[in-house]
Amino acid sequence: MGRLLPILSPSRKNMYRGGEDSAFEILEFGVPLGINYWEDDFQGAALQSGIYTTATNDAGTAAAITVGALGGRARWTTGTTTNGSTVFSSGLHYRGDRNAAFYAYIVLPAAITGFKFEMGFSDTIAGTDNGLVATKATPTFNATDAACLVFDTTDDTALTLVGVKAGTAATAIDFSTALAAATGYWMGVVLRDDRAKGFLYNADGDLLEQTAWQEDAITETVSTCLWVYAQTRNTTSKNMDVDRIKAYQRQTTSS
Repeated sequence: MGRLLPILSPSRKNMYRGGEDSAFEILEFGVPLGINYWEDDFQGAALQSGIYTTATNDAGTAAAITVGALGGRARWTTGTTTNGSTVFSSGLHYRGDRNAAFYAYIVLPAAITGFKFEMGFSDTIAGTDNGLVATKATPTFNATDAACLVFDTTDDTALTLVGVKAGTAATAIDFSTALAAATGYWMGVVLRDDRAKGFLYNADGDLLEQTAWQEDAITETVSTCLWVYAQTRNTTSKNMDVDRIKAYQRQTTSS
């Protein structure tokens, strides 16, 4: 698979004056009719009020926009208390039977020893639990229905796709690509009914690796949120940056 395709800008005339080609240019813009879509580049002074929920544990700092960052960026800071964490979620708007997909451009901390992060879908809004995944090795969960990518050096140094359907864990799938500190990656989780698949791209959008479909990963009719979580496993604070998020799903089960 090649690079992610750039989004072409529609003309102002057609978008704002209803020109005859406006529908075609809206489709070209990347938001087809019949698709629910959300994107955030984290520009401005603060996270959008009423859209996201943030929470922290121990000495973690709530996820927040880095004001003035080139192109827009938000930061998750764990604090220096062992197992300190910070988490961010959307509302419960996404389901497997709508083929939900979530992508995020994540810049890992300067050191990823003693570090855990998660990104994906959860039936649990951001709170004080230590992540969706209680124990990666088993795995066990703090959520009842979730599918996410998880990295946790308490267990190993592999990025892993995990899922839980109505309280029963799916068979975890490890990536073979080793993650590097202070490096940005596009990461994605895609749902197809009760299955999930994980994706890893480099900063340019070149596909590095994708997993097989994970069976029985999530209950397809349970509404879930977008979830991004960071935690330190030692007393060194970790800064994880998120440059951009994109999510979409079918508007109906037949669209």
